[in-house]
Amino acid sequence: MFGSNNLITISSITRFCRLSAIVDGIYAEHAHTAGSFTRLASDQLLVGGGADTKAMQGAKGMTNFVGCLRKVIFKAEGIETELIEAAKSGAAGATAWGRIDFQCREPKSDPITFTTRDSHLQV
Repeated sequence: MFGSNNLITISSITRFCRLSAIVDGIYAEHAHTAGSFTRLASDQLLVGGGADTKAMQGAKGMTNFVGCLRKVIFKAEGIETELIEAAKSGAAGATAWGRIDFQCREPKSDPITFTTRDSHLQV
């Protein structure tokens, strides 16, 4: 779903005591605060790559994202930020943490020729 070399959009929506983060309108996480707020502001941006969870005690069943994200837009409070570029360039308030490769590797592929209409590929 994510990391297919397409544009990824993360939207942050705040309503009363609820904060929602929605990725491409498909995946959402919601949290609540102790009091109401009308604006969620931060001058810090942390873009991180995770450690190997196999080496971490208590991290059973948890896996890090493995793949390629080319463009990730974060939208909140009327502001849009391209997260990967901000972390890569060291923009004010942006920090890159952990193991992050700021380039996408092209997938390995082998061409296949079908010589007749009855040719097929069995996987």
